Amino acid sequence: MTDPLEGVDEVPVLVAGGGLVGLSTAMFLAQHGVASLAVEPLRGGSPLPRAALFHMRTQELFRAAGIEDEIRRQSLKEFEPEGAIVMVETLAARDVVGIIPSLNEGVDALSPCRRLFITQPGLEPILRARAERAGARVLEGTTVVGLGAVALAGEQHRAHFAIVTPPTVHQVDGDARAPRMPYS
Repeated sequence: MTDPLEGVDEVPVLVAGGGLVGLSTAMFLAQHGVASLAVEPLRGGSPLPRAALFHMRTQELFRAAGIEDEIRRQSLKEFEPEGAIVMVETLAARDVVGIIPSLNEGVDALSPCRRLFITQPGLEPILRARAERAGARVLEGTTVVGLGAVALAGEQHRAHFAIVTPPTVHQVDGDARAPRMPYS
């Protein structure tokens, strides 16, 4: 098995979390020439479809990153294009409170991009691949356990170390898992 940190001596930015926000952060940093290391405790991304609707501004950023077409293709695999939004007071409600018949009603005058639905498991692999093509490092099955010299706990209880200089850490873990040791 190869060392996942092979060739990583120093990184200016450590991204704690490799979900949608962490992968997007790593991707945009890499596109601007800023090296980063994103670490994610899960392997293979989130199995839960927590995200779905992406607005035009998000799509504009993905367009600038060169992944809009790939995201559209994945969205078409998962959802009906131009779907409606049905509003109810509760999930058990029988009465519809409101309906927006088209997801993209009126957006043509505002943006070249369209709103779309895509799940988190559908979007994460696209973001990860683009981040890595741009030069970001992404480690799955890895947890930040401390800062300073950053200890990354990986498979088989092996410890890997990376020095983060300057100490810039972006924690983007959605469920608020904090590093166990504060930076000192």
